[in-house]
Amino acid sequence: METVLLVHGHNRWLVAAVWGVLFVSLLWARRGWSQGAFRLSRLALAILLVLFAVQFLLGLVLFVWKWQHSGQIPPYRWEHVVVMVAALGLTHLPLRWRKLSPQQWWRRTFWLALAVGALVFVGVSRLPKGWLG
Repeated sequence: METVLLVHGHNRWLVAAVWGVLFVSLLWARRGWSQGAFRLSRLALAILLVLFAVQFLLGLVLFVWKWQHSGQIPPYRWEHVVVMVAALGLTHLPLRWRKLSPQQWWRRTFWLALAVGALVFVGVSRLPKGWLG
């Protein structure tokens, strides 16, 4: 289980890095909309979804294992789970926006990326060691 915890903990930096690439590509697309920026934004979003799914599965394993091991879950862990599931759910919204024009897709995805970034920051910060642990 230590390996799962280690991978789950280190993977958060990958999530943060891919979110940064998504955010920069969305800003780049705003300056001068190009197909390259649009494709990079969609690729970063797809990679972010995959990383979030992996994080969710690893976190679910850890959550159940720690619940069974100790018999109780501290409130900060529940808060982390709820906030991260909300971020995962929000990250799936652009999949429903495929038929929108590039400008509409960008606008919605940009605000969504800000919201997801804020949720991930708050979700990890709620843990005792936060981003440094």
